[in-house]
Amino acid sequence: MKTALAAAGAAALFALAGCSSSDSTAESPAATTPAATASPEASMIGPIMVEPSQTEVEATVGRFLNFDVGDNPGQWEISSDNEAVVTVEQGGERDGATFNPGGEAVGVGEATVTLTDTEGGDALVYTVKVTE
Repeated sequence: MKTALAAAGAAALFALAGCSSSDSTAESPAATTPAATASPEASMIGPIMVEPSQTEVEATVGRFLNFDVGDNPGQWEISSDNEAVVTVEQGGERDGATFNPGGEAVGVGEATVTLTDTEGGDALVYTVKVTE
């Protein structure tokens, strides 16, 4: 019985010793490169909402633009003077849903996007600056 008790005590001592901290001066290796951080805009999702009162828009490549033109988006024609920077898509009704005119920033540079009201003759002109 003394032997069993001694063995149990020794086992408990070894188990507790495994949980103790080490006197070792070894340190974890330091990071050699800083963590990359994305710009706030790059991590955003969804389109950039463009209001009629705006004249300039900033976007990064790959972002979409949604031009708010009011109640009848199908009556507005949209064009871009630089399709290498901003491509555009007409608004209107498709598959039972109504869409505003839109665009996509596809390259670095600057483009002028013009929306013309085919019923009223009004025009909205935006300078879109696209960065990486």
